[in-house]
Amino acid sequence: MAEQAGLLIPGKDASLYDRFRARLMIPIEDVSGRVIAFGGRIIGAGEPKYLNSPDRLFISKAGTFTG
Repeated sequence: MAEQAGLLIPGKDASLYDRFRARLMIPIEDVSGRVIAFGGRIIGAGEPKYLNSPDRLFISKAGTFTG
């Protein structure tokens, strides 16, 4: 399920790793209070500084008002 949500992604050796490793996680909610995505800010040096979870079949951020 975490892979389907875009929280885990394939590594170079075909294993899965945490997309948001070493990041402060921030839930992104719609106006109803449902979590529709996650944002992450790197802790320390690194790029990209901010990273958002991707849209998925069951989660679409486009056109959604957030609270």
